[in-house]
Amino acid sequence: MEEIKECGIIKKINSNERYFTGTGCRAFFSLVNTIENIYKDSDFERIMFIDDFDISSNFLIKKIENIPDKFYIINIQKIQNNISSNNRATFEKSYCDIGFIKTDRLKLALELGEVLNTINKFYKRFQIDISAKIIKDENMAEKWLCDTIENMLKSENIAYELKDTMGDETVEVEFSFKKNNRAFIKNAYINISSEKIMFSITGGFENILSEILNSSEKKEKFNF
Repeated sequence: MEEIKECGIIKKINSNERYFTGTGCRAFFSLVNTIENIYKDSDFERIMFIDDFDISSNFLIKKIENIPDKFYIINIQKIQNNISSNNRATFEKSYCDIGFIKTDRLKLALELGEVLNTINKFYKRFQIDISAKIIKDENMAEKWLCDTIENMLKSENIAYELKDTMGDETVEVEFSFKKNNRAFIKNAYINISSEKIMFSITGGFENILSEILNSSEKKEKFNF
C-alpha cells in the first residue's frame, strides 16, 4: 500500500484515469496471489475448465463426477455495459474466485465455520467492514442449518439480516460492504445445500481492489 501511495496510483484513480499500469497492475496480481494462497493453505485444489461448462450452476444440484472434494477456480466473466445502446456496447471482464466443497451432514458445520472465518479474516486484513444477509427457502426443512449460520455470524461479530424466498432447498449468505458511506457493494457469498458448499471470498476482485485503492473522494467507478 505504501508503494502504491508513493507512486501516485490513488491520485491517478481519483482523477478518473481508467486503467492500471505499473504498480497498479502489480497490486492486482498481488491480490490474485493472496486469494490463491488462501485456498491452497486450506487444501483446495486449483482446477481449470477448457470449455464453457457452467460448474457454478450445476455444482449444488447435480452430481458431477471426477472432481476433488475441495477445489477452486478463478472465473473470468465478461460483462456487457450500455446494453440499451446497440452501437456503443462495451464489455468488461470480472475476475471472481469460487471455492467448492463436497461434504456431508456431519462435517457441514465444521466446513462452513472455516469458510466464514476465512472470509471474515480476509476483510479484516484490509479493514473493510462487511455485513451479511441470509437468504433461505421459507419452506426449507433443514432449519438447523439457518440456526447454525446465525450462530456462526454472531461469533464472528458480523451483522446480518434474514430474508425468506421460494428457493430450492439451499441457503445463501450474501456479504456486502458500504462504499463511500452510500451504496452497498455485494462481494463474498456462500451457497449451501445439505452436502455441498459453494462460495467466493471476493465476489469479484475489482470491487475489493477498488475499495482498497480508492479514496473517499472517488466519484466514478474504476474499471479494469
